[in-house]
Amino acid sequence: MKKIIMYHYIRDYSKEFPFFNFLQKDNFLKQINYFQKKNILNLNESFNDFLNSKNKILLSFDDGIKDHYFVFKKLLRFNLKGIFFVSSYPLINKDFLGTHKVHLILGKFQLRQIMKAFEKFKIKINFKKIYTKDKNYQLKNTKSINEKKKILIKIFLNFNLQNDNKIVNKLFNYFFSKKEQKKIFDKFYLNQTQIKEMHKAGMIIGGHSYSHKLLTNLNYKDQKYEIEKNINHLSKLLSKKLESFAYPYGGVLSFNKKTIKILKDKKIEFSFNTGDKYIPNVKLNHDIPRFNCNKFKFGQISKY
Repeated sequence: MKKIIMYHYIRDYSKEFPFFNFLQKDNFLKQINYFQKKNILNLNESFNDFLNSKNKILLSFDDGIKDHYFVFKKLLRFNLKGIFFVSSYPLINKDFLGTHKVHLILGKFQLRQIMKAFEKFKIKINFKKIYTKDKNYQLKNTKSINEKKKILIKIFLNFNLQNDNKIVNKLFNYFFSKKEQKKIFDKFYLNQTQIKEMHKAGMIIGGHSYSHKLLTNLNYKDQKYEIEKNINHLSKLLSKKLESFAYPYGGVLSFNKKTIKILKDKKIEFSFNTGDKYIPNVKLNHDIPRFNCNKFKFGQISKY
C-alpha cells in the first residue's frame, strides 16, 4: 500500500546541542536506500501519480529547516521527489518559530537549568496535569524521568501556552544572547533562494502556516490569517499556485472544519496530517496521513 514518510531534523551530532533529537544523516541515507527498493516517487512523477499508484512511497519534510537542503541535494542525486512544507514567519521576520525556540532550549540545556529559569520567571508547571492526548508517543518510548519531564515541558510550552508567546520568547532570550540567536538562525532555516532552487528542480513546496501555531486553538479570523499569509507568501515566491498544505503539529486536534473551509477557499487541493497510516483508497484530500520516519528501519531518532 502507498504511504508518505514524514521527517523533521536530519543532521549530525553537535556538541553545542547535546540533547537535541534528530535523525542522523547516515541513517537517513540508509533509510532512503531501504525505501528505494520499495518504489519511492521519482522526479519525473507527480503527486497524482503517487495517488493513483498502489504501493508508491512519498517522502515529506516539515518546517523549512536548513537540514532539508542537504536532503534536497541527495534526492536530486537519486532522482527522487520530495514534498517540503514551509512556514513563512522565519523567512519574513528573520526570527525563529516558537516551536523551534522550545526545541533549541531543550536541546542545549539540562532539565535543572530549565527548571531554574521557570522559577526565575515564576512559570508554574504541574507535570501531572499537562494535557498529552495525541502528543504522548514520545513519552511511551522514554524511560528516563528527566527526559519525560523535558518532553512534558515541550508539550506545555507548545500547546498549553499556545497563545502566550511572551513566555517562550522570554525563556529563549534568557538562554540565548542576540548574537547567539543570529549565529544559530543563519544556519537553521532554508532561505528563499534555496526554496526557489528546490522548486525549480522538481521538488513540491507546500504550506505549513505562517507561524506554526496549533490552528484549532485559533478563532476563524486568526486561522485564516495564518493560512492565507503563508499560502500567499509562498505562491508569490514561487510564482505558482500552491496545491498542498500540512497542518502544524498534526494529529486529530490540529485542524477542524474551519481549517478545511479556509484551505478550500484558497484552492488547496491536498492537506496532510500525521497518523502513521497507509493512504486509503477512498479520497481523503484534507486528511492525508503520514508515517513518522521512526516507524521504519534506520529511522530511530538519535538522543545523546
